[in-house]
Amino acid sequence: TERTVKKDNTFPFEGKRYEAPADLRNKKIQVRYDRYNSHSPLIVYFKDHRMGTAQKLDLVANARLRSKTLKHYQEESK
Repeated sequence: TERTVKKDNTFPFEGKRYEAPADLRNKKIQVRYDRYNSHSPLIVYFKDHRMGTAQKLDLVANARLRSKTLKHYQEESK
């Protein structure tokens, strides 16, 4: 299955968002998986090279990281 990785290095797959295993922003990737096993990992390929396993996007962890980064930036600019 082919997908395009967004600027935030994520891509959609079956209604969920996943993080690409490497910096593949704005690239077309191929996602391979066992369609008969819903728990199988998503393996990402770029130009026929295996890049690794995609991770399901953790919105809570990403929100915390962004919040910490924003607070750090605000403290530095004082």
